[in-house]
Amino acid sequence: MTTTAAKLQQIIDAGTHPESYYDKLLPPTSAQIRRWLLLIIRKEARLLAKIQNSLRHPLLDLFFTYSAILGTHTFFVLLLPTFFWFGYGSLGRGLTLITTSGVIFTGFVKDSLCLPRPSSPPIRRLCIGSHHLEYGFPSTHTTNAVSIALFFLTHIYSIESNIMFKFVGTICLIIYCLSVVFGRIYCGMHSLTDVFAGFISAILIWWIHWSFQVHIDAFILNESWSVPVIVITLGISLVYMFPEVIDNCPCIEDCIACIGAAVGMIIGSWNFSNSRFSNNGLTIVFIWRIVMKKILLAVLPPIYKALDLIYQDFIIKKKNIYLVNRFLSDVSYLNSNEPTKNLVIPPIDVTIKLIVYTGIGWLVVDAIPVLFEIFGMGIRVL
Repeated sequence: MTTTAAKLQQIIDAGTHPESYYDKLLPPTSAQIRRWLLLIIRKEARLLAKIQNSLRHPLLDLFFTYSAILGTHTFFVLLLPTFFWFGYGSLGRGLTLITTSGVIFTGFVKDSLCLPRPSSPPIRRLCIGSHHLEYGFPSTHTTNAVSIALFFLTHIYSIESNIMFKFVGTICLIIYCLSVVFGRIYCGMHSLTDVFAGFISAILIWWIHWSFQVHIDAFILNESWSVPVIVITLGISLVYMFPEVIDNCPCIEDCIACIGAAVGMIIGSWNFSNSRFSNNGLTIVFIWRIVMKKILLAVLPPIYKALDLIYQDFIIKKKNIYLVNRFLSDVSYLNSNEPTKNLVIPPIDVTIKLIVYTGIGWLVVDAIPVLFEIFGMGIRVL
């Protein structure tokens, strides 16, 4: 890859290559759906710019930029463990499955359709982190915020509690949901179509979980060894099912992390269902994440090198990464009849992320609770 191509790769947003690029790489049905949605998203650009320009204020910039954190997986890494440690294992399992399902589902759709975020300019993007590098459709933040709000709302109205508690809880959930959802439009991170699709995705995910949560929980807490076997097989299968990467988009990284976290949580819950709380819990989680990543970075490369013939086709085929590089260096390449070179990149980062986040899920609901029991801080609540 030439220096010029490398620079272009850095400045071209995901989903903004010429249409011929996506027509070449996407399945015909996906390419057709993409073209149809792209027309709608582009028509919304002026409206979004007007909304942003009419409402922009330094305080609102600050509020919506940082409230977006409430829809990220980092926030949930901090939040979800506390439900297990305070003794609300059922709530913790439900929230974990809803949030991870939202990230995985929207990530799959994003990589399948490759739709860009609203163009900047005229819209100005306000964000923290690398979310602006991802595709826009559908909005993962919206999916998470709405599904979580619905989850808590149905829980609040299904338990014995006074009217004031239900009223205050409802108001808080509405504020949370609106701040995240509208914030995606205000910050120029999503179109109205992105947000609407995220909203529909959230309702679907919430409805499935709410309809089958009793059966899901019963399966997770089943003593049969079939639970970890089925869950691990399903987790690896989900990784294999993901569309091939054709843009410089980090969507799949969050998806792999969520698959690992869900698998680890289910296996941990199956092995040890009692939930506890400790001030040291989050410290252990972050130490695991940092230390284990360093260890795997040192251990896996030589293993991958030794097993070169085995890992060639493991998890993600990288032939489209080659096409990205070739496209940036020579656009006419896509119109040629030259065969595609299957450039394979060892998925070490994918494997590391899957192992690390599986470990985090397991630590939260199994290993750390054991430590709490040893130190006399166990709650003994399922």
